[in-house]
Amino acid sequence: MRIGHRVAVAAMVCLVAVSVGEAADSSTADFGFRGGYQRFTEGDGAFLGGAFLRLPWRSVVMGEGAILYHSHSEGPVELEVIPIQLSAVLFVLRRDLDFSPYLLAGVGAYIARRVEDGGNSDTDFDIGWHLGLGLDYKLNDRIFVEGDFRYIWQDLDFKGQTVGDKLSEFNNWMATAAVGFRL
Repeated sequence: MRIGHRVAVAAMVCLVAVSVGEAADSSTADFGFRGGYQRFTEGDGAFLGGAFLRLPWRSVVMGEGAILYHSHSEGPVELEVIPIQLSAVLFVLRRDLDFSPYLLAGVGAYIARRVEDGGNSDTDFDIGWHLGLGLDYKLNDRIFVEGDFRYIWQDLDFKGQTVGDKLSEFNNWMATAAVGFRL
């Protein structure tokens, strides 16, 4: 594992540890199920599904961990991807409103497995970054629905580019909807 990957994994572990430590003093955690669509740079995309857990850190900031799964075919090759994302979620207004918009940023580990018709397979591991926004809608005190949109950058080699140039070359995007429960 390269040094950059180790730093990213360490940062993810620290975010979760801080969130868990602060969760005892804050309001409620959220757990839910998410489904959506992820589109890749090449134009192919796939539906995905999974679960998320949010732990309160401050009154308007939460740490979120999510694991999703999707697979799709590219000719004779079956591609499976498991995004494991850790995000900081900043609610722009208060979290307890009926409509609560939020911004998010985070890091993810993306595990991709290619399986060819002949049975040959190859697994790849990438670290990537994501930025996004979303909206929670509170159905009642314990149940909410949400939608969010994330830009994802997995190719982090700048090769002489500025940060602005690199941000304009996102690798893919993800749009999801979820139902969640306040614990």
